[in-house]
Amino acid sequence: MRGGTRSRVGAQWELYQGELRETGKLNDETVRKADYAGFHGLEEDGTRNRAGELAKRHFRHVAADLGSLCAAAGGDLVIVGGHRDELSAFIEILPSALRSRVAGTFTADPHTATHATVRDAAAAIVERFERDEERERVEKVLETAAAGGAAALGLERCLWAGSVAAVDLLLVQEDAMTPGVVCPEGHWLALAGETCPLCGARTRDTADVIDELVEAVIDTGGAIEHVEAETALREHTLAAGLRFPLPPMPVSDA
Repeated sequence: MRGGTRSRVGAQWELYQGELRETGKLNDETVRKADYAGFHGLEEDGTRNRAGELAKRHFRHVAADLGSLCAAAGGDLVIVGGHRDELSAFIEILPSALRSRVAGTFTADPHTATHATVRDAAAAIVERFERDEERERVEKVLETAAAGGAAALGLERCLWAGSVAAVDLLLVQEDAMTPGVVCPEGHWLALAGETCPLCGARTRDTADVIDELVEAVIDTGGAIEHVEAETALREHTLAAGLRFPLPPMPVSDA
């Protein structure tokens, strides 16, 4: 049968904390390759052109649905899966705002891909993207510090930066923790010291002063990045991009 058609499937999924759920599915008409593989000349060209136009129309429909989904759900990343020879064509159709959010692609047949296949492929791309992003952020802060810019490295300087609300971005080595002291008035975080050098209050011990620092940075509008990637941050445990240069550190009774 010449010019035969079948359904082309476009599905949208949302991946959140390792859980995948389908958020929509779009079915469009497409020409089967088998219907023009045995023909030649103008007839075959016409059928092939129709298949191409149907594919573009489907891509536009999926792109529109994806744009609406991202606007409603506020997703950070876009991951595209499909036939290898169609991935680049689909990405080219995406509006620039969506195209810039594409974290990666994977090959799959939309008709046969299972829930587990889609979840595992998407999760691997997200994992790789996040580790790359961590490396870039660590590198940027370390370069800023090396150039004498607004950055702090190491436990003591980052704790002091948190004490004066100077932290814009705090990078924390994953699973890092260390005991320390905290001023009960919220003026000072440090590794040791019986009294706060800023207000004279007696400090309280804490099993994890890094966790106290994280809370302080969040309270003052800073961002936190727990770094799992293998980077030079392991040498420092903490690093921070700062809003302003740090004032001199006070002398404690430690």
